[in-house]
Amino acid sequence: MRLKPTLILGAIVLLIATLGYSLYQTYQSGALRAGTVTDTGAGYIWTAHLHAYVPISICGEAFRLPVEVGPLTGPHTHEEKNIVHWHDKLPYDKERGAILDTRPLTLGAFFEAIGVPSMVGTTVEVA
Repeated sequence: MRLKPTLILGAIVLLIATLGYSLYQTYQSGALRAGTVTDTGAGYIWTAHLHAYVPISICGEAFRLPVEVGPLTGPHTHEEKNIVHWHDKLPYDKERGAILDTRPLTLGAFFEAIGVPSMVGTTVEVA
Protein backbone atom coordinates (compact mmCIF):
# COMPACT_ATOMS: atom_id res chain seq x y z
CA MET A 1 0.00 0.00 0.00
CA ARG A 2 2.90 2.47 0.65
CA LEU A 3 4.47 1.67 -2.73
CA LYS A 4 2.16 3.99 -4.71
CA PRO A 5 2.93 7.22 -2.71
CA THR A 6 6.64 6.37 -2.83
CA LEU A 7 6.51 5.95 -6.63
CA ILE A 8 4.59 9.23 -7.02
CA LEU A 9 7.09 11.08 -4.81
CA GLY A 10 9.98 9.52 -6.75
CA ALA A 11 8.44 10.60 -10.06
CA ILE A 12 7.97 14.17 -8.77
CA VAL A 13 11.58 14.36 -7.55
CA LEU A 14 12.82 12.98 -10.90
CA LEU A 15 10.70 15.52 -12.79
CA ILE A 16 12.01 18.44 -10.69
CA ALA A 17 15.61 17.23 -11.10
CA THR A 18 15.17 16.89 -14.87
CA LEU A 19 13.66 20.39 -15.18
CA GLY A 20 16.42 21.85 -13.00
CA TYR A 21 19.13 20.21 -15.10
CA SER A 22 17.44 21.41 -18.31
CA LEU A 23 17.29 25.01 -17.03
CA TYR A 24 20.92 24.84 -15.92
CA GLN A 25 22.03 23.61 -19.37
CA THR A 26 19.95 26.31 -21.08
CA TYR A 27 21.54 29.00 -18.90
CA GLN A 28 25.06 27.65 -19.48
CA SER A 29 24.52 27.62 -23.26
CA GLY A 30 23.79 31.38 -23.25
CA ALA A 31 20.31 30.92 -24.69
CA LEU A 32 18.79 33.16 -22.00
CA ARG A 33 21.12 36.09 -22.67
CA ALA A 34 19.97 38.71 -25.14
CA GLY A 35 22.86 38.87 -27.54
CA THR A 36 26.33 37.53 -28.16
CA VAL A 37 29.64 39.35 -27.80
CA THR A 38 32.29 38.59 -30.43
CA ASP A 39 35.93 39.68 -30.74
CA THR A 40 36.42 40.85 -34.34
CA GLY A 41 40.15 41.43 -33.89
CA ALA A 42 39.54 45.16 -34.34
CA GLY A 43 37.22 45.37 -31.33
CA TYR A 44 34.16 43.73 -29.87
CA ILE A 45 30.64 43.66 -31.26
CA TRP A 46 27.34 42.73 -29.67
CA THR A 47 24.95 40.81 -31.92
CA ALA A 48 21.31 40.07 -31.16
CA HIS A 49 17.93 39.22 -32.65
CA LEU A 50 15.21 40.93 -30.64
CA HIS A 51 11.42 41.10 -30.82
CA ALA A 52 9.27 43.54 -28.82
CA TYR A 53 5.50 43.97 -28.82
CA VAL A 54 4.45 47.64 -29.01
CA PRO A 55 0.73 48.15 -28.34
CA ILE A 56 -0.43 51.49 -29.73
CA SER A 57 -3.74 53.17 -29.04
CA ILE A 58 -4.82 56.50 -30.52
CA CYS A 59 -7.88 58.08 -28.90
CA GLY A 60 -8.87 54.66 -27.58
CA GLU A 61 -8.60 52.95 -30.97
CA ALA A 62 -6.00 50.22 -31.54
CA PHE A 63 -3.45 51.20 -34.18
CA ARG A 64 -1.53 48.71 -36.29
CA LEU A 65 2.01 49.49 -37.37
CA PRO A 66 2.79 49.22 -41.09
CA VAL A 67 3.92 45.78 -42.29
CA GLU A 68 7.35 45.03 -43.82
CA VAL A 69 8.76 48.52 -43.17
CA GLY A 70 12.28 49.50 -42.09
CA PRO A 71 15.77 48.26 -42.97
CA LEU A 72 16.61 44.64 -42.13
CA THR A 73 19.86 45.83 -40.49
CA GLY A 74 17.90 47.99 -38.04
CA PRO A 75 14.51 48.13 -36.39
CA HIS A 76 11.75 46.97 -38.73
CA THR A 77 8.37 45.22 -38.90
CA HIS A 78 7.16 41.96 -40.42
CA GLU A 79 3.68 40.43 -40.67
CA GLU A 80 3.14 40.03 -36.92
CA LYS A 81 0.92 42.75 -35.45
CA ASN A 82 2.93 45.53 -33.75
CA ILE A 83 6.10 43.48 -33.24
CA VAL A 84 9.36 45.41 -33.52
CA HIS A 85 12.16 43.27 -34.98
CA TRP A 86 15.83 44.12 -34.61
CA HIS A 87 18.89 42.11 -35.60
CA ASP A 88 22.26 43.69 -36.17
CA LYS A 89 25.68 44.30 -34.64
CA LEU A 90 26.66 47.14 -32.29
CA PRO A 91 30.11 48.18 -30.97
CA TYR A 92 30.71 46.77 -27.49
CA ASP A 93 33.06 47.71 -24.61
CA LYS A 94 34.21 44.39 -23.14
CA GLU A 95 35.83 46.00 -20.08
CA ARG A 96 32.69 47.89 -19.05
CA GLY A 97 30.36 45.15 -20.28
CA ALA A 98 28.27 47.67 -22.18
CA ILE A 99 27.04 48.46 -25.67
CA LEU A 100 28.73 51.68 -26.82
CA ASP A 101 25.74 53.13 -28.72
CA THR A 102 22.26 52.00 -27.64
CA ARG A 103 20.40 54.52 -29.83
CA PRO A 104 19.58 51.88 -32.51
CA LEU A 105 17.67 49.95 -29.80
CA THR A 106 15.38 52.85 -28.84
CA LEU A 107 11.73 53.32 -29.74
CA GLY A 108 12.70 56.63 -31.37
CA ALA A 109 15.10 54.83 -33.73
CA PHE A 110 12.35 52.35 -34.57
CA PHE A 111 9.79 55.05 -35.38
CA GLU A 112 12.40 56.90 -37.45
CA ALA A 113 13.22 53.71 -39.39
CA ILE A 114 9.58 53.07 -40.28
CA GLY A 115 8.92 56.72 -41.19
CA VAL A 116 6.94 57.99 -38.18
CA PRO A 117 7.74 61.69 -37.68
CA SER A 118 9.12 62.76 -34.32
CA MET A 119 6.83 64.71 -32.03
CA VAL A 120 9.64 65.76 -29.69
CA GLY A 121 9.56 69.51 -29.12
CA THR A 122 6.20 69.87 -30.88
CA THR A 123 3.58 72.10 -29.30
CA VAL A 124 0.04 70.79 -29.45
CA GLU A 125 -2.86 73.21 -29.00
CA VAL A 126 -6.04 71.94 -27.42
CA ALA A 127 -9.25 73.61 -28.50
